[in-house]
Amino acid sequence: PERTSQRAIASDVPQASTDLDRVLADASIDAVVVATPPETHVDVVLAAVAAGKHVLCEKPFATTLTDAIRMRDAARSNGVVHAVGHEFRWQPHMAATAQTIRSGVIGDPTLVTHVRINGIIAGPQASAPGWFQKKENFGGWPNAEIQHVVDEIRMSVGEFATVTAMEGQVTKHDWDAPETFLVQFTTVDGAMGTIQSSIGAYGPMVNLQRVTGTAGSVWTAMDGTVMVHDGTSERIVEPRADLVGDPSDMPTRRADGIASSNTLSAALSGATRFIRPTQLLHEAFRDRILGRERTEWPPL
Repeated sequence: PERTSQRAIASDVPQASTDLDRVLADASIDAVVVATPPETHVDVVLAAVAAGKHVLCEKPFATTLTDAIRMRDAARSNGVVHAVGHEFRWQPHMAATAQTIRSGVIGDPTLVTHVRINGIIAGPQASAPGWFQKKENFGGWPNAEIQHVVDEIRMSVGEFATVTAMEGQVTKHDWDAPETFLVQFTTVDGAMGTIQSSIGAYGPMVNLQRVTGTAGSVWTAMDGTVMVHDGTSERIVEPRADLVGDPSDMPTRRADGIASSNTLSAALSGATRFIRPTQLLHEAFRDRILGRERTEWPPL
Protein backbone atom coordinates (compact mmCIF):
# COMPACT_ATOMS: atom_id res chain seq x y z
CA PRO A 1 0.00 0.00 0.00
CA GLU A 2 2.78 2.46 0.84
CA ARG A 3 4.54 1.91 -2.47
CA THR A 4 1.25 2.31 -4.34
CA SER A 5 0.54 5.57 -2.52
CA GLN A 6 4.00 6.88 -3.34
CA ARG A 7 3.50 6.05 -7.00
CA ALA A 8 0.11 7.79 -7.02
CA ILE A 9 1.53 10.95 -5.47
CA ALA A 10 4.43 11.03 -7.93
CA SER A 11 2.01 10.61 -10.85
CA ASP A 12 -0.58 13.14 -9.60
CA VAL A 13 -3.20 10.42 -9.13
CA PRO A 14 -5.70 11.54 -6.45
CA GLN A 15 -6.45 8.10 -4.96
CA ALA A 16 -4.57 4.85 -4.45
CA SER A 17 -5.71 1.41 -3.33
CA THR A 18 -4.51 -2.18 -3.33
CA ASP A 19 -8.05 -3.49 -2.74
CA LEU A 20 -9.57 -4.50 -6.10
CA ASP A 21 -13.03 -5.13 -4.65
CA ARG A 22 -13.08 -1.66 -3.14
CA VAL A 23 -12.07 -0.08 -6.44
CA LEU A 24 -14.68 -1.98 -8.43
CA ALA A 25 -17.39 -1.09 -5.91
CA ASP A 26 -16.69 2.63 -6.38
CA ALA A 27 -19.54 4.01 -8.49
CA SER A 28 -17.46 7.05 -9.47
CA ILE A 29 -15.09 4.80 -11.45
CA ASP A 30 -16.35 4.11 -14.97
CA ALA A 31 -13.39 2.30 -16.51
CA VAL A 32 -10.24 0.42 -15.56
CA VAL A 33 -6.92 -0.22 -17.24
CA VAL A 34 -5.57 -3.68 -16.42
CA ALA A 35 -1.77 -3.42 -16.42
CA THR A 36 -0.87 -6.30 -14.13
CA PRO A 37 1.31 -9.35 -14.95
CA PRO A 38 -0.28 -11.46 -17.73
CA GLU A 39 -1.33 -14.46 -15.65
CA THR A 40 -3.51 -12.19 -13.46
CA HIS A 41 -5.47 -10.60 -16.32
CA VAL A 42 -8.31 -13.08 -16.51
CA ASP A 43 -9.38 -12.72 -12.86
CA VAL A 44 -9.10 -8.92 -12.86
CA VAL A 45 -10.88 -8.46 -16.18
CA LEU A 46 -13.73 -10.82 -15.30
CA ALA A 47 -14.24 -9.04 -11.97
CA ALA A 48 -14.16 -5.63 -13.65
CA VAL A 49 -16.70 -6.42 -16.37
CA ALA A 50 -18.96 -8.14 -13.82
CA ALA A 51 -18.92 -4.84 -11.93
CA GLY A 52 -19.97 -3.01 -15.09
CA LYS A 53 -16.64 -1.29 -15.68
CA HIS A 54 -15.29 -0.60 -19.15
CA VAL A 55 -11.94 -2.35 -19.57
CA LEU A 56 -8.73 -1.60 -21.42
CA CYS A 57 -6.46 -4.61 -20.90
CA GLU A 58 -2.74 -4.52 -21.52
CA LYS A 59 -0.81 -7.12 -23.45
CA PRO A 60 -0.28 -10.04 -23.47
CA PHE A 61 -4.06 -10.18 -23.19
CA ALA A 62 -4.23 -13.76 -21.91
CA THR A 63 -2.00 -16.74 -21.30
CA THR A 64 -4.40 -19.21 -22.95
CA LEU A 65 -6.92 -19.00 -25.78
CA THR A 66 -9.61 -20.24 -23.40
CA ASP A 67 -9.04 -17.31 -21.03
CA ALA A 68 -9.01 -14.84 -23.92
CA ILE A 69 -12.38 -16.08 -25.14
CA ARG A 70 -13.80 -16.00 -21.60
CA MET A 71 -12.79 -12.36 -21.15
CA ARG A 72 -14.07 -11.33 -24.57
CA ASP A 73 -17.42 -13.06 -24.12
CA ALA A 74 -17.87 -11.69 -20.58
CA ALA A 75 -17.25 -8.13 -21.78
CA ARG A 76 -19.71 -8.55 -24.62
CA SER A 77 -22.42 -10.07 -22.44
CA ASN A 78 -22.05 -7.30 -19.86
CA GLY A 79 -22.28 -4.61 -22.53
CA VAL A 80 -19.10 -2.77 -21.59
CA VAL A 81 -16.53 -1.17 -23.86
CA HIS A 82 -13.50 -3.43 -24.04
CA ALA A 83 -10.20 -3.24 -25.88
CA VAL A 84 -6.62 -4.49 -25.81
CA GLY A 85 -3.96 -1.81 -25.33
CA HIS A 86 -2.31 -1.80 -28.76
CA GLU A 87 -0.75 1.64 -28.30
CA PHE A 88 1.81 1.05 -31.05
CA ARG A 89 -0.94 1.64 -33.61
CA TRP A 90 -0.47 5.31 -32.77
CA GLN A 91 3.30 5.29 -33.19
CA PRO A 92 3.93 7.85 -35.97
CA HIS A 93 6.04 5.51 -38.11
CA MET A 94 3.68 2.56 -37.73
CA ALA A 95 0.60 4.61 -38.60
CA ALA A 96 2.42 6.15 -41.59
CA THR A 97 3.51 2.71 -42.79
CA ALA A 98 0.03 1.23 -42.47
CA GLN A 99 -1.61 4.14 -44.27
CA THR A 100 0.98 4.03 -47.07
CA ILE A 101 0.30 0.33 -47.64
CA ARG A 102 -3.46 0.80 -47.46
CA SER A 103 -3.24 3.61 -50.04
CA GLY A 104 -2.01 1.10 -52.62
CA VAL A 105 1.19 2.94 -53.49
CA ILE A 106 3.32 -0.24 -53.14
CA GLY A 107 0.73 -2.46 -54.80
CA ASP A 108 -0.20 -5.76 -53.18
CA PRO A 109 2.08 -6.60 -50.21
CA THR A 110 4.20 -9.67 -50.95
CA LEU A 111 7.09 -9.70 -48.46
CA VAL A 112 7.26 -8.54 -44.82
CA THR A 113 10.58 -8.25 -42.99
CA HIS A 114 10.80 -7.32 -39.30
CA VAL A 115 14.13 -7.42 -37.47
CA ARG A 116 14.74 -5.98 -34.00
CA ILE A 117 17.96 -7.01 -32.24
CA ASN A 118 19.70 -5.38 -29.28
CA GLY A 119 21.49 -6.25 -26.06
CA ILE A 120 19.24 -4.78 -23.37
CA ILE A 121 19.48 -7.98 -21.32
CA ALA A 122 22.50 -9.64 -22.92
CA GLY A 123 24.56 -11.79 -20.57
CA PRO A 124 24.13 -13.41 -17.15
CA GLN A 125 24.53 -10.13 -15.27
CA ALA A 126 21.28 -8.70 -16.73
CA SER A 127 18.13 -8.70 -14.63
CA ALA A 128 14.40 -8.48 -15.32
CA PRO A 129 11.14 -8.36 -13.33
CA GLY A 130 10.40 -11.63 -11.54
CA TRP A 131 7.35 -12.56 -13.63
CA PHE A 132 9.23 -11.77 -16.87
CA GLN A 133 11.87 -14.40 -16.03
CA LYS A 134 9.43 -17.32 -15.83
CA LYS A 135 7.78 -19.18 -18.68
CA GLU A 136 5.03 -20.31 -16.33
CA ASN A 137 4.10 -16.67 -15.73
CA PHE A 138 3.99 -15.99 -19.49
CA GLY A 139 7.22 -14.05 -19.21
CA GLY A 140 9.98 -13.57 -21.75
CA TRP A 141 10.55 -11.37 -24.75
CA PRO A 142 8.33 -13.26 -27.23
CA ASN A 143 5.27 -12.62 -25.08
CA ALA A 144 6.25 -8.97 -24.57
CA GLU A 145 7.07 -8.14 -28.20
CA ILE A 146 5.24 -10.44 -30.58
CA GLN A 147 1.77 -8.94 -30.07
CA HIS A 148 3.06 -5.53 -31.19
CA VAL A 149 4.46 -6.97 -34.41
CA VAL A 150 1.42 -9.15 -35.07
CA ASP A 151 -0.89 -6.17 -34.59
CA GLU A 152 1.23 -4.02 -36.90
CA ILE A 153 1.12 -6.66 -39.64
CA ARG A 154 -2.62 -7.27 -39.23
CA MET A 155 -3.34 -3.53 -39.43
CA SER A 156 -1.19 -2.95 -42.52
CA VAL A 157 -0.89 -6.21 -44.48
CA GLY A 158 -3.76 -8.44 -43.38
CA GLU A 159 -4.66 -11.53 -41.41
CA PHE A 160 -2.25 -14.41 -40.85
CA ALA A 161 -2.80 -17.71 -42.65
CA THR A 162 0.12 -19.88 -41.48
CA VAL A 163 2.72 -19.41 -38.74
CA THR A 164 5.79 -21.31 -37.56
CA ALA A 165 7.93 -20.06 -34.69
CA MET A 166 10.79 -20.87 -32.36
CA GLU A 167 12.18 -19.22 -29.24
CA GLY A 168 15.21 -19.45 -26.99
CA GLN A 169 18.06 -17.67 -25.22
CA VAL A 170 21.09 -16.45 -27.19
CA THR A 171 23.02 -15.61 -24.01
CA LYS A 172 22.78 -17.44 -20.70
CA HIS A 173 20.53 -16.28 -17.86
CA ASP A 174 19.55 -17.78 -14.54
CA TRP A 175 15.90 -17.89 -15.60
CA ASP A 176 14.03 -20.00 -18.15
CA ALA A 177 12.06 -17.46 -20.19
CA PRO A 178 13.38 -16.76 -23.71
CA GLU A 179 14.70 -13.39 -24.86
CA THR A 180 14.79 -14.26 -28.56
CA PHE A 181 12.30 -15.53 -31.13
CA LEU A 182 11.99 -16.24 -34.86
CA VAL A 183 8.76 -16.44 -36.88
CA GLN A 184 7.91 -17.33 -40.47
CA PHE A 185 4.40 -16.69 -41.76
CA THR A 186 2.06 -16.18 -44.69
CA THR A 187 -1.06 -14.01 -44.85
CA VAL A 188 -4.48 -14.82 -46.26
CA ASP A 189 -3.76 -12.51 -49.21
CA GLY A 190 -0.55 -14.32 -50.12
CA ALA A 191 2.23 -12.26 -48.53
CA MET A 192 5.11 -14.07 -46.85
CA GLY A 193 7.24 -12.76 -44.03
CA THR A 194 9.76 -13.22 -41.28
CA ILE A 195 10.07 -11.78 -37.78
CA GLN A 196 13.37 -11.94 -35.89
CA SER A 197 13.69 -10.28 -32.51
CA SER A 198 16.11 -10.47 -29.58
CA ILE A 199 17.02 -8.31 -26.60
CA GLY A 200 19.82 -10.66 -25.56
CA ALA A 201 22.33 -10.15 -28.39
CA TYR A 202 25.67 -8.43 -27.78
CA GLY A 203 26.70 -5.70 -30.20
CA PRO A 204 25.03 -2.82 -32.02
CA MET A 205 21.29 -2.46 -32.42
CA VAL A 206 19.69 -3.70 -35.64
CA ASN A 207 16.25 -2.39 -36.54
CA LEU A 208 14.44 -3.06 -39.81
CA GLN A 209 10.74 -2.94 -40.66
CA ARG A 210 10.06 -3.27 -44.38
CA VAL A 211 7.09 -4.28 -46.52
CA THR A 212 7.64 -4.97 -50.20
CA GLY A 213 4.77 -5.03 -52.67
CA THR A 214 4.17 -5.64 -56.35
CA ALA A 215 4.75 -1.94 -57.13
CA GLY A 216 7.16 -0.70 -54.46
CA SER A 217 8.39 -0.89 -50.86
CA VAL A 218 7.90 1.00 -47.60
CA TRP A 219 10.35 0.79 -44.73
CA THR A 220 11.39 2.46 -41.49
CA ALA A 221 14.96 3.73 -41.21
CA MET A 222 16.98 3.36 -38.00
CA ASP A 223 16.06 6.93 -36.98
CA GLY A 224 12.33 6.22 -37.33
CA THR A 225 11.90 7.95 -40.69
CA VAL A 226 9.42 6.18 -42.97
CA MET A 227 10.54 5.86 -46.60
CA VAL A 228 8.61 4.66 -49.64
CA HIS A 229 9.77 3.65 -53.10
CA ASP A 230 6.90 3.64 -55.58
CA GLY A 231 8.81 1.79 -58.28
CA THR A 232 10.16 5.01 -59.75
CA SER A 233 11.48 7.21 -56.97
CA GLU A 234 12.08 7.27 -53.24
CA ARG A 235 10.60 9.76 -50.77
CA ILE A 236 9.96 10.37 -47.09
CA VAL A 237 6.49 9.69 -45.70
CA GLU A 238 5.62 12.39 -43.17
CA PRO A 239 3.56 11.18 -40.19
CA ARG A 240 0.36 12.94 -39.22
CA ALA A 241 1.15 15.92 -37.01
CA ASP A 242 -1.34 14.89 -34.31
CA LEU A 243 0.53 11.61 -33.76
CA VAL A 244 3.83 13.34 -32.98
CA GLY A 245 4.20 14.15 -29.28
CA ASP A 246 5.20 17.59 -28.08
CA PRO A 247 8.06 17.40 -25.53
CA SER A 248 6.11 19.85 -23.37
CA ASP A 249 3.39 17.20 -23.01
CA MET A 250 5.78 14.63 -21.56
CA PRO A 251 5.72 13.96 -17.81
CA THR A 252 8.48 15.73 -15.93
CA ARG A 253 7.96 14.24 -12.48
CA ARG A 254 9.73 10.99 -11.68
CA ALA A 255 8.87 8.52 -8.97
CA ASP A 256 12.44 8.39 -7.69
CA GLY A 257 13.10 5.36 -5.54
CA ILE A 258 9.85 3.68 -6.61
CA ALA A 259 10.57 2.44 -10.11
CA SER A 260 12.13 -1.00 -10.47
CA SER A 261 15.89 -1.01 -10.83
CA ASN A 262 16.30 -4.22 -12.84
CA THR A 263 18.12 -4.00 -16.17
CA LEU A 264 15.05 -4.37 -18.38
CA SER A 265 12.82 -1.92 -16.49
CA ALA A 266 15.60 0.65 -16.29
CA ALA A 267 16.13 0.46 -20.06
CA LEU A 268 12.44 0.84 -20.84
CA SER A 269 11.84 3.66 -18.33
CA GLY A 270 13.47 6.15 -20.70
CA ALA A 271 11.34 5.18 -23.69
CA THR A 272 9.38 8.44 -23.83
CA ARG A 273 8.41 7.74 -27.47
CA PHE A 274 5.70 5.46 -26.08
CA ILE A 275 4.01 8.23 -24.09
CA ARG A 276 2.15 9.99 -26.92
CA PRO A 277 0.84 6.74 -28.48
CA THR A 278 -0.41 5.65 -25.06
CA GLN A 279 -2.15 8.99 -24.56
CA LEU A 280 -3.88 8.63 -27.94
CA LEU A 281 -4.90 5.04 -27.14
CA HIS A 282 -6.54 6.19 -23.93
CA GLU A 283 -8.27 9.07 -25.74
CA ALA A 284 -9.70 6.59 -28.27
CA PHE A 285 -10.87 4.34 -25.41
CA ARG A 286 -12.53 7.30 -23.66
CA ASP A 287 -14.24 8.42 -26.88
CA ARG A 288 -15.62 4.91 -27.44
CA ILE A 289 -17.09 4.96 -23.91
CA LEU A 290 -18.63 8.39 -24.52
CA GLY A 291 -20.03 7.33 -27.88
CA ARG A 292 -17.94 9.79 -29.87
CA GLU A 293 -17.40 8.70 -33.46
CA ARG A 294 -13.78 8.59 -34.61
CA THR A 295 -12.99 8.47 -38.32
CA GLU A 296 -9.23 8.96 -38.34
CA TRP A 297 -6.77 6.07 -38.50
CA PRO A 298 -6.01 3.95 -36.56
CA PRO A 299 -9.06 2.21 -35.09
CA LEU A 300 -9.18 1.24 -31.41
